[in-house]
Amino acid sequence: ELEKAIDARYGISSAGELSWLLGMRITRDRSAKTISLSQSAYIDSLVTRFGLDNATPAATPFVQGVALTRDQCPANDDEVREMANVPYRELVGSLMYLRVATRPDISYHVSVLSKFLNNPGRAHWEAAKRVLRFLKGSRDWKLTLGGFSDLVAYSDADWAGDHDDRKSTGGYVFLVGRGAVSWSSKRQPTVALSSLEAEYMALTQAAKEAIWIKSYLADIDVHVHGPVTVFGDNQGSLALAKNPVFHARTKHIDIQHHFIRDCVASGTIFVDYISTHDMLADGLTKPLSRDKHLRFAYELGL
Repeated sequence: ELEKAIDARYGISSAGELSWLLGMRITRDRSAKTISLSQSAYIDSLVTRFGLDNATPAATPFVQGVALTRDQCPANDDEVREMANVPYRELVGSLMYLRVATRPDISYHVSVLSKFLNNPGRAHWEAAKRVLRFLKGSRDWKLTLGGFSDLVAYSDADWAGDHDDRKSTGGYVFLVGRGAVSWSSKRQPTVALSSLEAEYMALTQAAKEAIWIKSYLADIDVHVHGPVTVFGDNQGSLALAKNPVFHARTKHIDIQHHFIRDCVASGTIFVDYISTHDMLADGLTKPLSRDKHLRFAYELGL
């Protein structure tokens, strides 16, 4: 009846159930009440575009323990000329769409690659191609969403993980039902003087996102009752968020990062401890081994 009314008013006819949108394949399992999003065709097009049809798939997006730094940028005219025609920006830009749409498991890696857009070196180019080779081997992964459970978040930070400026990387992921609905991996704007400080700043970013998601869900008539739980694996940062005591180790922290205190005090956010082994946001702050990355992706809903 609604379709007929729209057709009569605007002359628009139904094309049937949605199956493709902006390069994403959409599949439904109505019995399980799930919807899955995948970009296998988009990945295939990138593999061909960047000449990796015959390349061996990679087991992980990055090699664990190998850092990308500014020291690997071109250091002389010959190296600059060598990289001049390498489509580094095009590849990283293409990976960004996958990162924000259906593949949260490569968020950290694309974030790192983005640091070198203005002056990439050979090592950065090989790392970018490795991410694409990993996607080639996992092209059939789908981000599956469905059901409804409490909105929960995981927040983590890798203290001083950037080898160039010693800034930390913060990450968070939000889950509703079976899959991830929001995620972030971003280098923090200031240098943290301790792991407590890095984790504390990450909690604040997660709290801001939690408030927005809760408001958005209310707009579509999905109401989250009570505070949003944000899990962290640093006892010190959780204690600081719950009990804002003055301490010599934390007195220098910028006021903007104390937003989490107000959220906890008002009952908007509830912070809770989870072991590092079970920290779902770990893969948003650092490279993981093959087995850990597979588990990370599975828990994201992939």
